[in-house]
Amino acid sequence: MNIWTTPADGWSPSSSSYNTIIVSDPTKMGSWNGTDLTFSGWKTTSGGDLESYADVNANATVTNMFTNAGNGDLTIKTANAESWYVNGKGIAGANSGSIASDFTGDARGTTVGTPTDIGADEFTHNAGVLPPDAIPSAAPVASTTTTYSFAGRKLGEIIWGASVPTSVSWKYYSGIPGPSTTGSVINSYHDVPAVGTGPYNYDMKLYYTLAEQNQIADASLRGLKKDGASPWVDISGTPSSDAYGKFVTSTGLTTFSLFTLKDVTNPIPVKLVSFTGKLNAAGTVDLLWQVTEQLGIKKYEVERSVDGRIFTAIGSVLANNLNSFTYTLSDALPVAGKNYYRLRIIENDGRFNFSQVVLITVRGKESFVIYPVPAVDRFTIQTNRKDLMNTTAQLVDVQGKLISSIRLTAQVQQVDVRLLAAGIYFLKTEDGNSYRIVKQ
Repeated sequence: MNIWTTPADGWSPSSSSYNTIIVSDPTKMGSWNGTDLTFSGWKTTSGGDLESYADVNANATVTNMFTNAGNGDLTIKTANAESWYVNGKGIAGANSGSIASDFTGDARGTTVGTPTDIGADEFTHNAGVLPPDAIPSAAPVASTTTTYSFAGRKLGEIIWGASVPTSVSWKYYSGIPGPSTTGSVINSYHDVPAVGTGPYNYDMKLYYTLAEQNQIADASLRGLKKDGASPWVDISGTPSSDAYGKFVTSTGLTTFSLFTLKDVTNPIPVKLVSFTGKLNAAGTVDLLWQVTEQLGIKKYEVERSVDGRIFTAIGSVLANNLNSFTYTLSDALPVAGKNYYRLRIIENDGRFNFSQVVLITVRGKESFVIYPVPAVDRFTIQTNRKDLMNTTAQLVDVQGKLISSIRLTAQVQQVDVRLLAAGIYFLKTEDGNSYRIVKQ
């Protein structure tokens, strides 16, 4: 993903942005009139790539990011932290209306101002993989400002008051709305824990890009904050911008937690009367939601999480045109343990809101399940076997030839099989068991 750009007729600051630039030499992130530039120098000189990211190979190796870049396979290795360099960091642009799929045929967002991954691969992030820590400009010191950046882009600032923590870490979850958020929010959140004895005194700037803005007007954005198991609370804020991008400043903060931004002017265009779940004797979970005042709703997606933070879709129901209705959807394969469910309520124009979260606990026998059968693009491994976590399974063909080794890192994870020939394969786990897989 090395990018070397030189000025040309018609160049403007908007000519290049939403890129991920990985190079071996940080002094050669770009070239302008024959002069090599750092990423900061490139942005200042060209005026472009304000919403882009840049790093060196030592931090984001090609082999850890792509399945096989040398052979042109640019599907992302979702089990590696390098996947966060592209997850949700692209954008559907003005010319994306006809580009509804990635290089391998997976669905790609086409609504202008909503996030994508990369053109070659739209992927579901591995819930067990955390993003790399943002880099602070300095340790917390009273009456100073600490900047936090990831891959050359400023994520936020903390303006310290008189009482400061010993240290603060910062993780940026791009392309993922905050866990348990409701209403209209941006498509990212920040996990900012502190070490020390509070309460503290600080103000915070949160920067955002059009890719995560969810079509919310700049003037309508305000801060949201969540402490532990407590609900999200409005921390208000003032939208503004500077040379580093657009941001919202929230003041008078005293604790650290999760942060995101919300729309204060766009109420959800449907009234969610209730959203409930029930575990049946058969081990499935029935989800039911009752709505009234439906207006401009396209569909309801049901999402599930095993940690209450990172959610993936398990099914969807198209909305009807009735004013009041009760919808249902069953989860046939809940995981053993905690299952968090929420609704993503999608409007006709592509905007969406979230419901509250429903928690269903499943107590069951140890299991190891692979689905669907047959698999077309991917198959899913779902297990509650703690003894198999962080072990390696082997995918072999009917002759026993090793196709690939798969590290088991989460209760639910997907395996890409788009490059496999149709046929029968087996997944062998370290406990000696073998599981049949059919590739269509």
